[in-house]
Amino acid sequence: MSTRVIALGTGRCSDFGGPFDGGVSPTEGLGLVEVDDLHDDWFARCFLTIDPDIKPPVGLARRLNPQALYCAMRWNFTGLDSKGGVLFGFSREQIRRGIFRVLAANGRSVFVQAVDDGPNEHTGRLIDLSPEALAKLQIGTDDLVTVEFIS
Repeated sequence: MSTRVIALGTGRCSDFGGPFDGGVSPTEGLGLVEVDDLHDDWFARCFLTIDPDIKPPVGLARRLNPQALYCAMRWNFTGLDSKGGVLFGFSREQIRRGIFRVLAANGRSVFVQAVDDGPNEHTGRLIDLSPEALAKLQIGTDDLVTVEFIS
């Protein structure tokens, strides 16, 4: 099986997620991960361990571990054709289980996994990244990045 790299675009980025993200409500969820998914190591590695008895409950957006490597984009979901080829977008499960490479203009790159939909269209941004992903890329909000899907 060969690896394919599919270019998803170039655009501005920002950070999101974690206990100190004032841009999400304390109980806000995520578009691609549910609480039940946290039993799966693939998803659990992106989250802080929080006592479930904390009142009020903490939403998944605030439970994201800012030191994990995750992202949010506006996904164009479609299915697969009968031969397994990608049509105009990707299935929800392809996105949830996919690996995305983010490349900065400074030559640095990082691999992230998708956890949410976004960023909000009014921001004009292509992708939201974890604070750790931005740190590894050595970039900040509104810097340009190129995003690729590795399949």
